Amino acid sequence: MNQSESILQSQALYAEYQDRMLGILICESIRPGDIVLQLREEYFEEGQRRNVFRAIRELRREEKPINTVTVYGKLVELKTPVDAVYLATIDNGIYHCDGWKHYRHELHLRYVGERIKDCKVEFLKHQDIDKLYNEMQEIRSLDPDPIATDVHQLLVTYMVEMADVMSGKRDNRITPTYHPNTDSLITGFKPTEFILLGGRPGMGKTTLGVQYALNQALAGKPVAFFTLEMSTQQLVTRLVSNICEVDGESFLDVSQRISPEQYTAMGMAVDTVKNAPLHIVDIPGADPTKIELELIKLIRTHKVEGAYIDYLQLISALPEDRSKARIEQVTNISKYLKMICKRLNIWLCVVSSLSRNVEQRDTKRPKMSDLRETGQLEFDADKILFVYRPAEYMEESDPNKADLKEVMEILVRKNRNGKVGTAMARIQLQYTKVLEFRGEIPTFEEKIANQKAPF
Repeated sequence: MNQSESILQSQALYAEYQDRMLGILICESIRPGDIVLQLREEYFEEGQRRNVFRAIRELRREEKPINTVTVYGKLVELKTPVDAVYLATIDNGIYHCDGWKHYRHELHLRYVGERIKDCKVEFLKHQDIDKLYNEMQEIRSLDPDPIATDVHQLLVTYMVEMADVMSGKRDNRITPTYHPNTDSLITGFKPTEFILLGGRPGMGKTTLGVQYALNQALAGKPVAFFTLEMSTQQLVTRLVSNICEVDGESFLDVSQRISPEQYTAMGMAVDTVKNAPLHIVDIPGADPTKIELELIKLIRTHKVEGAYIDYLQLISALPEDRSKARIEQVTNISKYLKMICKRLNIWLCVVSSLSRNVEQRDTKRPKMSDLRETGQLEFDADKILFVYRPAEYMEESDPNKADLKEVMEILVRKNRNGKVGTAMARIQLQYTKVLEFRGEIPTFEEKIANQKAPF
């Protein structure tokens, strides 16, 4: 990405932050008047955005309701009308009040940055060092009001939300994986969670991510899948193989390996998922800011609850980090992805490769320390899941390999708000499918423990 593209991308994000901040104020999710008092007019660009904020501020001063109708009326009264379509766009119900502090922080940083630029320009014009010093001191004192919230207020808000969920007034916003053994440990994915799904090459981490996404979409949960490694066509081939239970090798030569009757049956199977809200995004080499912009669009248009990114090591560095060491790049990518979760109030499940350290140990089951490049991932992630298939480390002559060929272990190594442990699964590689495990788990564990060669 060249410098001009980076600037345009930054401007687009800044515009989105303003719109989302205004949307929170208008939707009356919480007492918006309290938020207005902690915002500066200069956070918003000259034009309709600043005019909308001024109207909201006037309504707050008059202690009147703040919503689309009252804001539009106030704009007309102030003789600064704004396109009604714009107001409807920012008041579309997708904003979550918890994110307002993050947007204020981003807008404040932008405001301070612009003030510093102006100071430098003025200094170059007049060479007044004293004026520059005084203005820089003033800028440094422009911290926004503290973001702390009274604990009682937080607890009461949480209890109210809990009561709404219990009474059916509000969805609990948990997105299960619809793989029973996994959900028995982690319940599902929750808003603001940053989830890592890791594994060594060939273990099935992408297959599991695709299966989770397909399960959720078939259950009516809108999700997105960012494919940074495979092309859209390759991913769709996997989905067709999964849905129709057709061996993936058949797609290498469809004219010879798929009969007309089989094709008709596949078409009927594909039709069963026509209403499944799974959205594929193919943007190879995207950096976190580009991913965030795409997510904002998906939330607006399809109300997605979360997204998968395949995979972490293919996410490009942030523009300001391009010249830095890879470990620092990945550290900042991890932090940015975590902030996306909090800002947009969605979950992200990011597929990640692991270092080769796992291959050097007697036990081949991954640990958190096997995550590549940076330890930041361990701190930022709310949940860490690893995939492991014991048969991959067995000799072909091993008599137990056939029994364990379809066994996958989903290792929950970190779970901020729940249990850790192992969820057993059955993987059908020929269909790129992961199913519920129905075998005798103790029997398999005994076979694994008795192997002569460690794995």
